[in-house]
Amino acid sequence: MKTLLTAGLIAGTPVDTAFGASFLATMNIQGRMVALSPSPEAQNYLQVHRRDQLETVCLSKCLELQAEGVDFIVIFCNSLSSAVDVAKISQKLKVPLFTPFDFYRQIAQTFSKFAVLAANSTGLSGVERIISSSQPDAKFISYANLNIVQSIEEKELPDQIIKAHGLADFLHICHKSEVDVLLLGCTHYSYLFDALNRAKEELGYSFAIRDIDHGLKEIIERCARQNFQSTGSLPVPIR
Repeated sequence: MKTLLTAGLIAGTPVDTAFGASFLATMNIQGRMVALSPSPEAQNYLQVHRRDQLETVCLSKCLELQAEGVDFIVIFCNSLSSAVDVAKISQKLKVPLFTPFDFYRQIAQTFSKFAVLAANSTGLSGVERIISSSQPDAKFISYANLNIVQSIEEKELPDQIIKAHGLADFLHICHKSEVDVLLLGCTHYSYLFDALNRAKEELGYSFAIRDIDHGLKEIIERCARQNFQSTGSLPVPIR
């Protein structure tokens, strides 16, 4: 009986891909990693100006990972998932495909007023589109800043990033706007998860903070358990 999953993981940059490897390791899942661009700026350019090319490359990499025998694939990038047609790619695969969209569909059932911190406008539009499709009355306030991603890639400390990019101010806006939850809508931003929660608690704010890492982990592990219970074997059978 197979007991250890192997996942293919596609992300925007090498740093994001390394975060993805750590994400899979928390679930004891072996990973085969693919980065589509050398930097956040290069990935952002493709997402804005070369979407068809980006989708073709993403599908090609998914098919290569499938041919290598992975049990499932994760697109570990919010803005990449927003820039390509995830449903079309999934239809061309024989293995399950997970993206941040799975997390957003789930969280849309829990909250109604959202703050979103993303890397760029592509990522923001994807979050709002997916949540609104499940909850048409959802409300949003948003902040996108690619410079935060660049600071994370340069390994600046989380507290320094929060100070340098006005994130304490954004927490205050979230509080004054009475949001239910702040979504960290970029896989890079899980790097800031603990520090943002500390800052929020020090400021006395009560809204929740959720990130892609924890959300997708819960979804993947739940699907794996459900499949094991029903068939006695892995991998995960979802679409």
